[in-house]
Amino acid sequence: MKCAILICTFFLTASSALADEASKAAKVEEFLQLSNAQQAIHSVIDLMKGQMKSGLMQQLMDVDLTPEKQKEVDAFQDKLMTLVTDAIAWEKIKPDYIRIYSEAFTEKELDDLIGFYKSPTGQSMVSKMPQIIAKSGEVGQQKMMAIIPQLQKLMQDFITQQHTKK
Repeated sequence: MKCAILICTFFLTASSALADEASKAAKVEEFLQLSNAQQAIHSVIDLMKGQMKSGLMQQLMDVDLTPEKQKEVDAFQDKLMTLVTDAIAWEKIKPDYIRIYSEAFTEKELDDLIGFYKSPTGQSMVSKMPQIIAKSGEVGQQKMMAIIPQLQKLMQDFITQQHTKK
C-alpha cells in the first residue's frame, strides 16, 4: 500500500512539474514575441554583415586588395555570413532561448516582464531597439577603426615573434 501511495505521489508530482514547465515555456514564448527577440537576432546579423562589408577585416589585415581579390573576399564573406546566419537562425535557437529564459526567470518575473512589454513604454522600447542596436554597432565600429593601427602592430609583432621562435 505504501508503495502504491509513493508511486501515485511521484506521478502526480511529475505531471504537476511538467504542467508548470509547459506554463513557464508558454510565458517565455510570449515574452520573446513581445520583446521581438527574433527581430533583435536579425538586427545583430545585419550589423555583422554591415561590418564585414565595410572593409573592417581588410583594414585589420592591412592589405590592399585588387578588384579580383576583393571579389574573392566578398564571396568568402558571403559564405561565412550564410554559415553564421544558418547557425543562429531563429528556428534553431528559439528552443535554447526558451530554456535559458526559463532557467533565468521565475513565472512571477516572466509575468512582470510580459506586463512591461505589453505597456506603452515596453512597446516603445521594442520599436526603438533596432535603432539602438544599429547605433551601438556604429559606435563599436568607430572604436575599432580608431585602434586599427594598434591592432595591426600587435598582429605584426605576434607574427614576427612566432617566426623568430622557429
